[in-house]
Amino acid sequence: MGAFGVDMELFNRCVDVEAASCVGSDLVMIDEIGIIGDWSKRFQDYVTRALDSTIPVVAIIRFKTGEFSDEVKLRNDLETWTVTENSRDSLAGDIASWVNGAKAFDANKA
Repeated sequence: MGAFGVDMELFNRCVDVEAASCVGSDLVMIDEIGIIGDWSKRFQDYVTRALDSTIPVVAIIRFKTGEFSDEVKLRNDLETWTVTENSRDSLAGDIASWVNGAKAFDANKA
């Protein structure tokens, strides 16, 4: 349940559906790796599997501290961008370029 009144059973079912839909995907998008992720082992497993895969992952990660989000931020295989007032307008293009580059890199490995 949690402080936010989250139905964790429903949340976990949503994670299961999302995880199943990512099979064969070209990109995984996650909004967000934050507080609720600390409460769901299924979510943590899903995020970890996605990050360990060769599929590009675009995720919003909570800036403030949190057990699981901090664990994700410690990975050495991430490209990170910090959203600021100065960067927010160009960020979508930067991320799109990164995704296209990651997909091209993965295609070259095949």
